[in-house]
Order: sequence, then structure tokens, then C-alpha cells
Amino acid sequence: MLLQAKSGRNKELQKDKLLLNQSKYLEKFEVSAQRGSWGEIHHDHYDWWMFPIDEKSSKGMAYTVYMDDILVLKNDLEYMANLKRGMELLLLAWGWDIKNRELVQNPGHGQEWQRYPVRFFKCLKSALLFGIEDYAASMKDFAILLEKRGELPDKNEDAFRVKKLFGFEGTLKRDMPPPRYQ
Repeated sequence: MLLQAKSGRNKELQKDKLLLNQSKYLEKFEVSAQRGSWGEIHHDHYDWWMFPIDEKSSKGMAYTVYMDDILVLKNDLEYMANLKRGMELLLLAWGWDIKNRELVQNPGHGQEWQRYPVRFFKCLKSALLFGIEDYAASMKDFAILLEKRGELPDKNEDAFRVKKLFGFEGTLKRDMPPPRYQ
């Protein structure tokens, strides 16, 4: 399955604000992680600029990215490093080591899945849109684990959307490849 952003450029995108907020919140993530204060990551609001996607949000179109916007941002090495680091820290806050594709050994207090699939959806879709396939594959492994635990139910619209990004509905299957970015 290919996942491609809507074509063109979002004329309403506030790129400078997106970059500034991403940097500011990544710094907050780093401090929270160093202190083991995972709840600070769980309870803050940052999805729009940390994990931008090609859909309108409660912030309107200010942080929505289309294909041309993504291509520009992908050429910004600092942006891409920050995007990946934000994904790493979010998943660590949920008790998942995205690089090693496994649960965190001896997780700290609050370092666990928060049953917040809308954030999972945005993070995953952002990884797919920006072509970060290894992280998307790791998130699929995490989704499989959550599904087995009954923590990613189809009746939750955002949990369903996470599964749909993998090209199927219902129970997740490990042997299905993650969607590819085009």
C-alpha cells in the first residue's frame, strides 16, 4: 500500500511556527524523558507540529502538510532529525523502544500506553508521509502488541484508523508489510 500526501502546497501552512513549536516541544520532551516524567509527555498538546499530517485539525490548516510541503521539510536535516526524535520519545513514553522494536525493559513510572490512539494515528501517519518506514514498521509491531492486549479496539475510531493505515481492518497480522511512501 502506498501512502501519499495530498498534492500541492498548503498555502495556509505556518512553517516557521511549525519549526519553532517542534523545536520547543522536543526540548520539553527531552527534559521530561531525562527526569522520567513521562506524564508530562502524555498530557501536553503538541500533535499538530510534532507529527504533521495532510488533514485539517482543530488548529485549522496551520500545521497541515501537503506533498510539496513534505518535500521541502524532508530536505531540512534538522527538521527530520527532530521529527524522528519526537517519535522516539513519544513511543518511549508509551513504553515502546521504536529503534529496537520492543517493549522498554523496566519501564519507569507512567511509561506505558495511554490508550490515546488519535496521537498514535497522527504519529504513524506522519512517519508514513515523511517516508520513515523503519519507524512505521516498529509502530506496527507495537500496534500488534496492543491489539493482542485488547488495547486497540475497532470500536474506537482512531484505533480503527491506525489499523486502516496498514491496509486492513480487524485483527492485525505481523506478516503484512507496512505501507510504503511514494
